[in-house]
Amino acid sequence: MISKRGRMFIIAAAFMIALSGPTKNLIKNGEILSDSLSCSQDQLRIALNEFSNAIKEPYKIMKETFSQILPVIKENVEKIKTNLIEMKRHLTGVVQNIRKAFAWLASIANMCNMEPYKKCIAGFEQSIGNCRDNLGIFASFCDAGYLVKNFCYTFKTIEVLCEIIDFISDSVLTNIEKQMKIFVDNVKEIFYVSVSIDHNFEFQTNSSKNLSQIQAEINKDIQERTSHALKFIDFAKIFLSLYFILIFIKAIQFHRKYLSHLHYKNIYITRQFYDIDKHRDEMGMDKVLPLTHKERKRYIEMTSIKLMRHEWRHIFSSSIFLLFSSMHLSGILIADYSLFWILTMIRFYYYGNQASIKSEDIESEVAMFSIEINGEGIIAEFCQDLANILKPLMNVDNLDFTKCLPMPLPPDFEKYKTIVLFTSFSWILLFCEPYALRLKHVIMHYYYPEMSKDRSIWLYNEILRKRTSFLKYIRRQAKNKIFGKDSLIKEEKTFIQLVRSKLNRFPILTKIIGQNESLSCVLCGREEKDDLIRCETSACTGIFCFECYNDVKKLCPMCNCFLENESENESSLAMVENFNSSDEEYITNEDNTF
Repeated sequence: MISKRGRMFIIAAAFMIALSGPTKNLIKNGEILSDSLSCSQDQLRIALNEFSNAIKEPYKIMKETFSQILPVIKENVEKIKTNLIEMKRHLTGVVQNIRKAFAWLASIANMCNMEPYKKCIAGFEQSIGNCRDNLGIFASFCDAGYLVKNFCYTFKTIEVLCEIIDFISDSVLTNIEKQMKIFVDNVKEIFYVSVSIDHNFEFQTNSSKNLSQIQAEINKDIQERTSHALKFIDFAKIFLSLYFILIFIKAIQFHRKYLSHLHYKNIYITRQFYDIDKHRDEMGMDKVLPLTHKERKRYIEMTSIKLMRHEWRHIFSSSIFLLFSSMHLSGILIADYSLFWILTMIRFYYYGNQASIKSEDIESEVAMFSIEINGEGIIAEFCQDLANILKPLMNVDNLDFTKCLPMPLPPDFEKYKTIVLFTSFSWILLFCEPYALRLKHVIMHYYYPEMSKDRSIWLYNEILRKRTSFLKYIRRQAKNKIFGKDSLIKEEKTFIQLVRSKLNRFPILTKIIGQNESLSCVLCGREEKDDLIRCETSACTGIFCFECYNDVKKLCPMCNCFLENESENESSLAMVENFNSSDEEYITNEDNTF
């Protein structure tokens, strides 16, 4: 569980919980939101129908009302027309009489224009003057004309009548004419009505389906899409159980490779490794410890806290996958809670606005538009009353958006905690994975101590071979030529091991030349397929070739116990390679001089 596969299993479990919990809840809330939007669209359709009916209803009522009122208006207009004709006839008679009076007054006015009094006086004065001129001494008789002159005063009455005629002509008749004009204008104003109605309403729809069909198709499409996701979630739960099988397969694979391949992940220094180095030091042979700087980067103790470079690389590469997985899980949780919060806020603010509207005591029925008539008079007032009666009202009782409010499903916060716990635990396992992988080697070392000894010997010899340079190999080969061909054959095998140890960092070349899987002598490092002699002591890691077995005189230098070789008398291929101390010193001095 603490390895990469186990961490993948935990992340997969977190995803399964996210799919079965927050994702399902997100899909359900999405369906609730879709239903709410569909319901709102249906309410909007009802509102548009109400609005359209409210627009059309006044004109229907006006049409019906005018169809009933127009006959009455026509009848009244006919009566008014008859009265106006009769009034016109009387007015025409009055006008004719006025015309006759004006003709008579015109004749009198002509007489007035002649000035009869002045002419009468002037005539008498002229007659008296002529009389005096003709009678001479009898001119006194002409004074009787002055008595007759008083008759001219009767024409003064005619002048008064002329003044009356002028007064009537200037004031009375002018006033009558003015009043007649005012009367005609009033009649015209009474019967003049101007009604103008301005209306502009555009509403276009282009749809091959009604809203109910569209809503049903939307809900069906959403259900089809979500059904596939829900089926995938159910299938993923079954697929999750395969991770357990994968973990067991990986464990069996590690067990098989550990027992069959000595080089498999053999980079850890164990207690047997220290024992080998200690005994070689006591015998004066080449040691491995302390490791070089490069070797410390490749090999490490099982109990060391320090991480190696490839372990850090593994942590970095695994953290990228874990980071994206964590971001994905966080996105699911945030999306689920955000949608729930939005739907909750919709309900909250809707009821809040409803409370504020009720507190302000706003009427539920609001006039959509009003008709305004300007003017005064009987007909104008009649039209104003008619417009007030025809004022349309929208029936808002049919609009109920409460049933369209979404009822979101609350998130399962327990699953939220589980997902966060699994994700956090995966991050902890990521940094603990290198130490847990070392624990597998500890367990295998406990149950398979013999294999652990072999792996320690192989690792020790591998480090020795890697430290062997090509020049050292040439020196040893030249030295071995002195002692015969058999030693040269053994060194040819060592050369292959040397090449393998130098090229083991390149996987392609390693597959071509093969990997060294044979055990080697802990003293000389030579490989022997059949003639290796193992120390029988349970805690000892000694493995020796036949020559070293003879050199140590059948006494294991690592545990000081006698070695037993059952095939000693039967072996006919024993090789003698006994280097005395002078030979070893010679090789050592030769190495130092190079």
